[in-house]
Amino acid sequence: MLFKGYKPEEITPDNYKNISRPLNVHEVARLQTMPANYADMLSKTQAINAFGNGWTAEIIKHIMKFWNIPKDEDLIVLSLYDGIATGRFCLDSLGYKNVKYFAYEIEAQPIKCALANYPDIIEKGDAFAVRSDNWSIE
Repeated sequence: MLFKGYKPEEITPDNYKNISRPLNVHEVARLQTMPANYADMLSKTQAINAFGNGWTAEIIKHIMKFWNIPKDEDLIVLSLYDGIATGRFCLDSLGYKNVKYFAYEIEAQPIKCALANYPDIIEKGDAFAVRSDNWSIE
């Protein structure tokens, strides 16, 4: 609890900074509805930055639940600005097994996290490459 020992009426804009504390990585992961240890291979700062740039996993899973795609169907996914592979995590969480996942991301630390959790991801590099006239997925 961030405000342990304080009553709600005691938390005011004037004393907020005196009684709050920074979140740790596992708390940030849980706020993004990801496993607490998902980014343990990154430093605290890198992990918090990576989580802060992503979508909340439960929101993505909620949207994906409306797909009418059988769980055993082959999926080819192209993820632009993939970050820490939250989309891949959501597909896995929902039971999709036959996923070929192409990811574009330019930041090294989110790529490190994504590949540590899903080594089958095919990292393609800079997302701006898709603007090229001769771009293809393979």
